[in-house]
Amino acid sequence: MRLLASSLLVLLLLTGHQAARAEGEPDAFRAVIEAQLEAFRHDDGGAAFSFASPTIRSLFGTPESFMAMVVQGYPQIYRPRSVTFGAVVTYRGQPAQMVHLVGPKGETVTAYYQMQQQPDGSWKINGVFLEAATTA
Repeated sequence: MRLLASSLLVLLLLTGHQAARAEGEPDAFRAVIEAQLEAFRHDDGGAAFSFASPTIRSLFGTPESFMAMVVQGYPQIYRPRSVTFGAVVTYRGQPAQMVHLVGPKGETVTAYYQMQQQPDGSWKINGVFLEAATTA
């Protein structure tokens, strides 16, 4: 039981450390996300796929499969009318960049781009979760 508690504490400390480090990374996060959005705008699946984490790349296997998923499931990301960057937050235990998007049909969503730091220090997108935007 002590080993489990110690392991959980180490995991929480590491997650907190990663989140704290990530708070200083909004420029890096934004650059990666903007580059991927630009690749989508030009239907450049290879470039868009290159900004995904190894986990995401292994899940989809090919740029074509990845692009098909984005086109079908994430029209607000594939063809946004507008993009506004929000805060860097911790979302589902990972550092995430909030991005407010207006989709091609005028739908407004908040995207949480989970970011994963790579061994070379660069950041990759490790998943995107959409939530309907709330109005104040």
